[in-house]
Amino acid sequence: MEYNNWSLDLTGWPYRFSNTRNKFTVIGCRTLAYIRDKDDEGKYMSGCVSVCNVSTAQSGTCSGIGCCQTAIPTNMQFYNVSFDSRMNTSEIHEKTPCSYAVLTDSSWFHFSTSYLTSLEFNETYDGQAPLVLDWAIRDASSCEEAKKDPDSYACVSTNSVCSNSTNGPGYLCNCSQGYQGNPYLQDGCKDS
Repeated sequence: MEYNNWSLDLTGWPYRFSNTRNKFTVIGCRTLAYIRDKDDEGKYMSGCVSVCNVSTAQSGTCSGIGCCQTAIPTNMQFYNVSFDSRMNTSEIHEKTPCSYAVLTDSSWFHFSTSYLTSLEFNETYDGQAPLVLDWAIRDASSCEEAKKDPDSYACVSTNSVCSNSTNGPGYLCNCSQGYQGNPYLQDGCKDS
């Protein structure tokens, strides 16, 4: 089965793809894959190329020989992945039957050369790979803006602090140092 295009859309949700934990990962020989924004708006597009002689690829190394990884930007809510069909793999199909492109948690992924010569990557993980999402309250772009509307400000516990989101607009609430609990509830942060 051949998949050439796939997307995931979190638009309208309070989540963003974590730019610190995820990497766009491409596995294969003669494989060029792209990751881009919605409808090719031009805000973001990147790619990763993986070429190899199977005997030169090394397990644990993802630097372009059999495996390639690249970072993603902040504030991503949508991505589309596609393969470049101009990469001719007909000569090597017997030795390297599949190529993969996935946005995945970089701490989870460990490249194995067996991914090049078998269906192991797909079969081991049932065609799925984990990714990490960052969450924040997105109805205000920052703590300063959120505090201007006390009726909707979410850091309601007396011993809570607000911090700006590091991945897109928004903010998060935490209990102050020395307190623990739920900063989103009245009196939710208790002295520890």
